Amino acid sequence: MKYLDNFGKKELIGMAIKSEIESERIYSQLANRVKNAFLKDKLLFLSSEENGHKRFLESTFSDILGNGEVHMPQGVEVPLPSITIDSENDPVSYILEECVKAEENARVFYESISELFVDEGIKNMLEILARMEYSHQLILETELENAKRFEDYDTEWPMMHVGP
Repeated sequence: MKYLDNFGKKELIGMAIKSEIESERIYSQLANRVKNAFLKDKLLFLSSEENGHKRFLESTFSDILGNGEVHMPQGVEVPLPSITIDSENDPVSYILEECVKAEENARVFYESISELFVDEGIKNMLEILARMEYSHQLILETELENAKRFEDYDTEWPMMHVGP
């Protein structure tokens, strides 16, 4: 990601925070839309994870970010490409495909910016975030496969989640 050289560390962390905020919003919005309880739980989990990443970035980089407002560059789609849920008619599979791409981009982004930091602790934490984004990608790929395989994947089945 050579173009990242055009940004300072403060801007890069701002981009990361912006990405985590946007990811949390998308997963929460999608979770409210789907009926399948298994998928809803996974999306709520991912939303919570992204919120945790945001809080981690804000606290870990408070010295870089300062006490002021975080600068999140406008119009920059790094690392998260813009994902919009235009209507209730957008297929869940389409949105999941976009989320998979976003998680892959986030992973590459964190791997790339980790190389810019000298501090081994910060470098390691950014690499951990990259691996977490990869685990999110794998979760979403599984859900995407289910959505594509079963047209009624998002159908609510009464009594499906009633225990023994």
